[in-house]
Amino acid sequence: MRGRLFSILLALVFLLNFNPLGAQSLLQGYVFDAESGEALPGVNVWLAAGEGTSTRADGYFQIQLTETQEVHFSCVGYAGFTYQHHSADDTLIRISLTPQALITEEIVIEGNRAEDRLTQLVDRVQFDLEAIENMPHLLGEVDPVRVVQMMPGVQNSGDGNTGFYVRGGEVDQNLILLDKATIYNASHLFGFFSVFNGNTIEQVTLDKGGIPAYYGGRLSSVLDVKTKAGNKQVWKGKASLGLVAANLKLEGPVVKGKSSLMLAGRRTYYDVLQKSLLKNNKLVKSGPDYYFHDFNLKWDYLLSDKDKLVLSAYAGNDHFRYANFDVFQNEIHWGNQAISLQWQHSFSSKWFSETTLFGSQYAMGLNAGVSSFSIQIASDVAEKGLHQEFVYTPNQKQSLTLGSRLIQYRFMPGAMEANSQDQQLDFGDVLNLHAREAAAFAHYEHVINEKWKAGLGLRASYYKQVGPFQYYGVDANGRHTDTLIYRKNEKISDYLVPEPRVSLSYSLSKNTIIKAAYDRTVQYIHMAPMSSVSLPTDVWVPSSRIVKPQKARQYSLGYYRLLYDFEGSLTAYYKSMKQQLEYESGVLTGQGQYQNFDDKFYFGKAHSYGLEWMLKKPKGKLNGWLSYTLSRTRRKFEDINQGKLFPAKYDRLHNLSLSLSYRNNPKWHFSSVFVLSSGNTMTLPVARYIMQGNIVNEYNGRNNYRLPSYHRLDLSATYYPNQQGKLKAYWVFSLYNVYSKMNAYYIYFDIEGSLREYSLEVSAKQVSLFPIIPSVSYNINF
Repeated sequence: MRGRLFSILLALVFLLNFNPLGAQSLLQGYVFDAESGEALPGVNVWLAAGEGTSTRADGYFQIQLTETQEVHFSCVGYAGFTYQHHSADDTLIRISLTPQALITEEIVIEGNRAEDRLTQLVDRVQFDLEAIENMPHLLGEVDPVRVVQMMPGVQNSGDGNTGFYVRGGEVDQNLILLDKATIYNASHLFGFFSVFNGNTIEQVTLDKGGIPAYYGGRLSSVLDVKTKAGNKQVWKGKASLGLVAANLKLEGPVVKGKSSLMLAGRRTYYDVLQKSLLKNNKLVKSGPDYYFHDFNLKWDYLLSDKDKLVLSAYAGNDHFRYANFDVFQNEIHWGNQAISLQWQHSFSSKWFSETTLFGSQYAMGLNAGVSSFSIQIASDVAEKGLHQEFVYTPNQKQSLTLGSRLIQYRFMPGAMEANSQDQQLDFGDVLNLHAREAAAFAHYEHVINEKWKAGLGLRASYYKQVGPFQYYGVDANGRHTDTLIYRKNEKISDYLVPEPRVSLSYSLSKNTIIKAAYDRTVQYIHMAPMSSVSLPTDVWVPSSRIVKPQKARQYSLGYYRLLYDFEGSLTAYYKSMKQQLEYESGVLTGQGQYQNFDDKFYFGKAHSYGLEWMLKKPKGKLNGWLSYTLSRTRRKFEDINQGKLFPAKYDRLHNLSLSLSYRNNPKWHFSSVFVLSSGNTMTLPVARYIMQGNIVNEYNGRNNYRLPSYHRLDLSATYYPNQQGKLKAYWVFSLYNVYSKMNAYYIYFDIEGSLREYSLEVSAKQVSLFPIIPSVSYNINF
C-alpha cells in the first residue's frame, strides 16, 4: 500500500510541474492590511478574463498573466484595489488593502466574489465576523455557531443549544478546531452559548462534504474557527456589556510592524447579582449559582518576510452550583483549554510550510448530595500533537498539500465515587486510558480547463491503544475469571484505515456548475452520550478491541447557479455509517469492580439521505438567505428495538431557516431569523399496566414519538449614534422568540391517584425552556 501511495504522489508532482499555460510572466507578492500591517489570507486575486487565485496564510499569491493586464484584489471588509501590470518579466509586489467602514449607505456582505464561491470546494461555507455580527444577538452575545446551525444539512440539538448535527451524524462526529487545536465541548451555559468569543473571530469555515484530506478524525464535518491577529501599528480595544456577560478585547503592537498581541476575556455576572439579591433575603438563603468565564490570547511575530510565529491560547470554565437549605446540593463544573504554536515558512514562491504544535483538554466534574448521601463523577480527555503541512503551488491552477498529523490521547472516561454515613460504594480504581493516532495525507486540486476542476485526497490513518491497562475476563455468569495486564506503551489494539476523497466540478456555463464528491472518513475516539442534547456530562472513550472505529461513506451531488443578485444551490447526499455506539439501557457512568470501560455499549449502523436547498442574496440593502433541508436518518442495532430500523433522536424530515439583514440608514441596521423544523423524536410508552402492585410500561418501538414542530422568530436592531472621534459606540437591541412560542424540550408523565385503589390518572406534560427573551448590549470601540 505504501508503494502505491508513493507512486501516486510522484505522479501528482509530475503533473504539477507540467505547465499548460505557455510562456507568461509571473506576478507574485504579499497582501497586507494597510492599518494593522497584518498579512491577509483569502484575498481574491483575479484577472478581467476570470482567471484568479487567493492569498495563502502568509498573504502570499502568484498569478500568471500577459505583459499588460489589470489585476484586481478584493476582500470582505476592505476597499477593492486594481494593480496595473506593465512588464514581461516576473514581478514581486506588496499590496496594502484599506479597511472599509461598515457604516455606509449600502452594506455589502460578500466574503468572496460570486464566481469564486461558485468554484470553491464542494459543500464548504465560510463566514467572517461581519456576517456573524449581522445575526440577531442572543442576550447580547455574538455567536458563530448560531450561523452554522442555519446552514442546509445542519440541525441544532435543542432550544438554546449550541450542539449541532450534520447530515445525520452525532454531535461528537464534528471536528471543531480553534486555531488548529481541538475543542471537545463547544458550549457555555449548558449549551446556550458557544465557547467562541465573537469579538475575536476572523473566519469560520464549515466543510460537510468533499472534505479535504488534511482534515481527519471525525465522520461528518469540520468546523474550523480562526481568531484575529492583533494590530501591529496601534493599540485598540473593544468592550461590550450585555444582560448576562461583559466582554473586553485589547490588541496592539509588541514590536511595531513586526509583532502584535490580542487579548480578550468574557465573564457572566449572574452569580454576583444573585448573591446581592439574596444577601438580605431572610426567607431564601440559597439558590442556583452560575457563572462562566473564558480568555483568548493570540501573539504573532514576523521573523522575516519568509518566517512567522503565531501563538494562540484559549481557556474557559463553567461553574454551576445549587443548594437548598443543606438538604440538596448539586455542583457541576466543566471547561476547555487549548493551545497552538505555528511556524509559517516560505521556502520559495512555490513552496510553503506550516508546522503546528497543539494541545487540548476537556474536563468535567459533578458533585451531588441529598441528605447524607453524596456522589461524585469526573471525566476528562486530553490530547497533544504535531500537524505538518507543505503546500506546493506551481501556478494558480494547481496546488498540492502534503503532510502528517500525530496525536497522543489520554482519557479518564468517568470516575465515580458514592458514599453515605454508613457505607461506600466501590466503583473500582480511577481508570486512565491511552491511545495514539497518526495520519499521512495528500490533497491535490487542479483546474483542468475552463469546464473541469478536480480534487483528489489520499489519507491513511493508523490508531493504536496502548497500556498501562488491565482487562478483566468474566464468565457467562459475570464472575471474574482472569486479568490481562498491559505494560506502559504496550499495544492493546490497532487499526489502519485508508480514507480516499474525490471531488469534481463541471461548468455548464459561467453561472452554472455541477459538483460531485465522495468521502470516506473514520473516527477513533467517541463521545458516549448520556442524553439527547450536548451536555457536559457526556464522556469520551477511545477505540479498543471491542469498540471499533466508526466509519462513514458519503456521496453528494450538487447544482449551483448564479442568477442576477442571487446564488442558488441544490444538493443531494447519501451517507452510510458503521460501528455507531449507544450506551446500554440503564447504564451509569463510572466503572464497577471487574468491569471494563467498553462493556457497556451497543453497536450498530446508520444511514442518512436528503436534499438541501439554499437561496442567497449576498449584497445590497436587503440581503440574507433561505435554506431548506429534507432528510431522513435511520439507525439499526441488533440489541435495540428488536433489531429493527428506528429514527435517530435528531431525525427531522423538514428543516427551514430564513435570515434577513436590512440597512438603508447609516445609523440603523435590522436583522431577523426565522426557523421551522420537524420535532425531535423520543421514546414514550403506548400503554401502562399494573402487575403485582407495580406499574409496567409497554413500548412499540425506539423513538416512536415525535415532538410538535419547532418554530421561532428572532429580531435585532443595531443603533450607531455619532461615530466621530476615537470612541465609536453602538447599541444592540434584540428579541429572542418574538411571539413566545413554547417549543417542547421534552415530555414527561404526571401520575395522580392511588396505585392501591387502582385509581391512577396519567397525563403528559410538556417542558419548554425559553419564552420571549429581550436583551440589550452596549458596545464601544476605542
